[in-house]
Amino acid sequence: MFRLFSTAAALSFVMAFPAVSASQTIREDVKNHVEESLAKEEAEAKEEAAKEEEAEEEKGAGKKKKREPREDPAPADYERPVGHHLPLRVIHENFRLDLKAGAGYRGWAPQQYDTVSVRPANFFTWSVGGNVVLFKTVSLSKMKYETNNAASPRASKVASAARYGSWALKAAWFLAELGFPVLETLEPAVRYESRTFMTTARSDAGTTVCIVPFDQDTDTEDCPLRDDRMTITSSLETAAVGLKIHPGKNSFAVINGEPVKAPRFFVGGGYLSYLKPYQVTIGEHTLGEYLFTGRFYGGGLALGLEVGGGVNKPYLDVFAQLGLGKVRLTSDLTLNELAPEDWLIGYVQGHVNLSYRWAPFDWAPTLLIVPSGTVSGASFFFFETSSEEGQVATPSINWDVLYTVRLSLILTL
Repeated sequence: MFRLFSTAAALSFVMAFPAVSASQTIREDVKNHVEESLAKEEAEAKEEAAKEEEAEEEKGAGKKKKREPREDPAPADYERPVGHHLPLRVIHENFRLDLKAGAGYRGWAPQQYDTVSVRPANFFTWSVGGNVVLFKTVSLSKMKYETNNAASPRASKVASAARYGSWALKAAWFLAELGFPVLETLEPAVRYESRTFMTTARSDAGTTVCIVPFDQDTDTEDCPLRDDRMTITSSLETAAVGLKIHPGKNSFAVINGEPVKAPRFFVGGGYLSYLKPYQVTIGEHTLGEYLFTGRFYGGGLALGLEVGGGVNKPYLDVFAQLGLGKVRLTSDLTLNELAPEDWLIGYVQGHVNLSYRWAPFDWAPTLLIVPSGTVSGASFFFFETSSEEGQVATPSINWDVLYTVRLSLILTL
């Protein structure tokens, strides 16, 4: 009985998503897929909201259990070091420098599709970087370049997806934050980050898929190229401009030995640019006939948080963006223009980094051993700006997760 039910359900699903008609253009195929998928996602969201409302009425809606007050543990006293604070430096106080070098393992867990698999990209990398403070008026922090090659971390935006060469680098990452302290607690800052990975998207079961180059005219019924795989350099590029707030009156652009009394914040505007192998996906519905080089753009609010730091203490760095986005499939086609009037595209992007700075020796300059781990990612999604009733549907368009484990040496000069 269960097999019969499963077979019937599978047949109904196939009938709901018929094969792409050869008489339609690429633009029409994608437009029909977007409209049908969003309609189904909206209907499922309303049905779920109705079920939740009915369940609440049965339980006597509105009654909430009161939480028992929780006693927070008393804050632990700082263990202040005896004598001088680490780290020790050997250059003048108006020029403070942290030199960094390390090695790590960096990976990318990409979104998978119904008919195309994207091979995870994992690489061993080396890195160099540093932090600098000049005359207490200019700070350059989090500066780092990491790669397994010597090529640039920026990917080309115009190369054809089908022709993108195997000569490109395998993985690279660049990060820098430039600040100009104007007050003890305020610092205008600019943050830039770029990540790239060589990735391969391969059709399942040895079948071919229609690969659509970026410069392809989508008002055509012809498939420009059919192949069983596509290799490109995927990239994630972010920039943010804003204000850093230091309640403890110390920017900590370089590693400081004083006790950290308060977290530091970043508030500003951000920009995101993202490129990857992409099949049009709306929630759980994928248009498996075409494989694009998807270009994702967005702009919105940027927020940051830094907690801890110093020597022989943990350090937490959190950064995120949230705003409106655009998904471009070719030079003349975006998902935004195909969606119904009340639907917009949003995005969220961010990372969490946790590290520990250990000083095994009481030297001048001080040598630090720093293990760290980072998890980051980005996601684009449709959302409905107006809904008559029930829950608003927010079907996902894309998601990707990146991760890194690293061991670094830092010399404070």
